[in-house]
Amino acid sequence: MANPSPNAAASGSGASGAENFARSPRLDPGIPPVPAHTLDLIKMVPAKHIKLILMEVFYDKRVPELVAAKSGAKLVTVPNSVGGTDAVKTYFDLFDTIVGAMASAAGS
Repeated sequence: MANPSPNAAASGSGASGAENFARSPRLDPGIPPVPAHTLDLIKMVPAKHIKLILMEVFYDKRVPELVAAKSGAKLVTVPNSVGGTDAVKTYFDLFDTIVGAMASAAGS
């Protein structure tokens, strides 16, 4: 498994969600996973009932789209900072955009 980083899939809420996040496989930012790791992620997502995969806007979508398509999760692409997209001009816009994208994907 790769070294821990802040990018990982998470599911659930409360303690169980935090526990799942802490135990999820991690990826190094900007470095695509090897095929075996991608396969592990595809298997892990339904096993842990993960519904959403968050991805920052500037990363390559190919692997996250594959994982989402093969696992049944929805890929949510979000900005990581103010100015990350044209619509995000303030810190409040950032959180409105992230929460809105997650809520929209979870509700559809």
